[in-house]
Amino acid sequence: MKKRMWTVLLCLAMSVMAFSACGGKQAQEPVEETQQEEAEEQDQDFDVGESAEQIRGGTNQEDAVLVPLNTKVYGTAAKDQAFWLAFTTGEQAGTAYYLTFVNKTPHSSNLVVQLYDANGERLRQIEADNSGTVSAYKAEDLAANETYYVNIGIHASGEAAFMMQVLEEGTQTDAYETSDSFTMARGAGTVSAEEVKPGTNQDDAALIPLDTKVSGSVADGENLWFAFTAGAEENAPYQISFLNKTPGTPNVVLGLFDQYGNRLMQPEAGADGTMRTEEVSNLAANTTYYILLRGNSEYSLTIHGPKAEQATTAEQEPLIFEKPFELNSTQVMFVANKATFLDEAAAKAALEPVAKTILEFPDHQVLIAGTTATEGPQETSVLLSEERAKAVKNMLVKDFGVPESQLLTVGLGFEKDPFVRGQDIDANGNFVETEAAKNRRVVLVDAEDPIAQKILQEK
Repeated sequence: MKKRMWTVLLCLAMSVMAFSACGGKQAQEPVEETQQEEAEEQDQDFDVGESAEQIRGGTNQEDAVLVPLNTKVYGTAAKDQAFWLAFTTGEQAGTAYYLTFVNKTPHSSNLVVQLYDANGERLRQIEADNSGTVSAYKAEDLAANETYYVNIGIHASGEAAFMMQVLEEGTQTDAYETSDSFTMARGAGTVSAEEVKPGTNQDDAALIPLDTKVSGSVADGENLWFAFTAGAEENAPYQISFLNKTPGTPNVVLGLFDQYGNRLMQPEAGADGTMRTEEVSNLAANTTYYILLRGNSEYSLTIHGPKAEQATTAEQEPLIFEKPFELNSTQVMFVANKATFLDEAAAKAALEPVAKTILEFPDHQVLIAGTTATEGPQETSVLLSEERAKAVKNMLVKDFGVPESQLLTVGLGFEKDPFVRGQDIDANGNFVETEAAKNRRVVLVDAEDPIAQKILQEK
């Protein structure tokens, strides 16, 4: 099974090879035509993001596609079509695992998910309905270093797109989160209400900046999903205000959910035009929460952050990037093992808004940091990642007039990468090309940010 899976991953590596880091044969050698044909015969595709191709799982338990822990994967389930995935538990005995699923197709039949052990014994069955809410099962008795299998299907005819993620409880990291959305990296103050478009499911929820009012209309039978991220203070008070703006209509119902699909509250706003405000103060710090709106009227929605946090933020000089901005293979692509842009026009398009923003802050320096996948020698990876960081710097300077003195560069390779990384080495020690693609990137950080300061000190 490992050999067949490896062939599949090699085939898929061709789609992200352009942003390849240095090192191993996976990134350097082209996949032979015969291997591509064999991979197609496997009838298995792998997708770890919305921008990649859809994944079709194995047709039986033995050929299940192995997916990494703590990583979102996407696919489409259909009636009477087998769809098998697998995951391997970690080394720590007694660890709990959350199997989380989202049915991403409105008005589809329920997604049916069954968990099996290696002997084919069914351990659990859960369902994910078409509301877009996460369905989760907490498995507390799985053995360490064991592979378990997931069969995904639907009740009736048709298809249902889904997201699956197996989360390892207690997994903590001191790595810094990045954003591949320039708007979100810039911070809440840069997002206008008009830019917030609700999603149809929890996985696609639109992030609402705190203290920004969004409004629109919700139709009968429609599910609108929003999200907001709590700040650094534990158990700080947040107020959720929403309004039914259409007289004579049914109540607007709001559901507040955590990442596991647990509903924390469900208030309603009547059609008398009165604002409904609910306070919640038991939210974990630096954690995203989700809001589901239902009704048949126009609405407005605002998430008010803690007053003390707002005051502190106002006293601080704003940074160019509130969160490190990540340029990955979906925005900027390089020739394999080189610091040459594969598509220079596309690179310019991605960097144009970045350059404009940097020029608005002439007193701020920006650190441009390159990272690579976990392959090849660290020394070579550092050199390549720094050359790619310099390529981004040169384009900002030559094509957009950003002062060279305003830009700093550093190559981090993989060992010194302080940002959240894709798990490009799985639990069995195999190289995962689709995860490696996430680590071949260039990250921009305000040089005054503590993250940048730490990187520069350790350089």
